Amino acid sequence: MPQKLSISETELCALLSNSLENAIEAAAKVTDEQLRKIRISCHIHKGNLLIFIENNFTGELQWRTACRKAAGMIMVLVLKA
Repeated sequence: MPQKLSISETELCALLSNSLENAIEAAAKVTDEQLRKIRISCHIHKGNLLIFIENNFTGELQWRTACRKAAGMIMVLVLKA
């Protein structure tokens, strides 16, 4: 983890908590229990903390960014040091 992030530890915890809660809520609505999955990974790249949260869901997404994936939603958070 980088020594210093551009947000506080409290903000990072709130961001992760909200993101995980949303992923859990969406995955819980998937009818087929075998498809109820959430994947979380964190990496350091060029001094930035990258957090990936991917989950299956039902229904349709309304995209607000250019980032898309057919099998589920991917949220990418880049926190600059």
